[in-house]
Amino acid sequence: MENLCKLDLGDTLIKELSCLIGHFPRLLYLHLRKCKNLRSVPSNILQLESLQICYLNDCSNLEIFPEIMEHSKGLSLRQKYLGRLELSNCENLETLPSSIGNLTGLHALLVRNCPKLHKLPDNLRSMQLEELDVSGCNLMAGAIPDDLWCLFSLQSLNVSGSNIDCIPGGIIRLSRLRTLIMNCCLMLKEIPELPSSLRRIEAHGCPLL
Repeated sequence: MENLCKLDLGDTLIKELSCLIGHFPRLLYLHLRKCKNLRSVPSNILQLESLQICYLNDCSNLEIFPEIMEHSKGLSLRQKYLGRLELSNCENLETLPSSIGNLTGLHALLVRNCPKLHKLPDNLRSMQLEELDVSGCNLMAGAIPDDLWCLFSLQSLNVSGSNIDCIPGGIIRLSRLRTLIMNCCLMLKEIPELPSSLRRIEAHGCPLL
């Protein structure tokens, strides 16, 4: 199956994904949506040399996202290929590894509605993210690392539904940011000076502003 390009295991009862997935060098698209029994994925899932899109949405029992080794086979190629990673609606996901910053070619990271995720990892500054959506992740005060303000390619940021009480002043450094969404942040009291590049701002349901 060396020529396999798309693997769709969505809405199945699998509990684990075999480490043999690392033997699909031409896999472009990995779909694992609604795998309710899936608790973890093997560490070589992101060593696939051609992977472009990885969906792990609605895996309600997913607890662990693997570490990403900086010198793993194929990681240099990942800068060209892997563009989108989705981990939305993973109710038991508590952390993202700091090593996620090694995915330097990632353009879109969507980690929506993961209520046990309380903070973002450090070591983000090497990424080329254009879209970051962590809405509904229950981020606490101080949960946004300074590295986030080094994502100079970032164009869209969504922190809706979090418990942060302010947007850090470092946001002014995001010179390409066009969309900032902060809806339903019940503790949000302060928004600092924002980048002049912004074209869309939403802050509905923020009673303390």
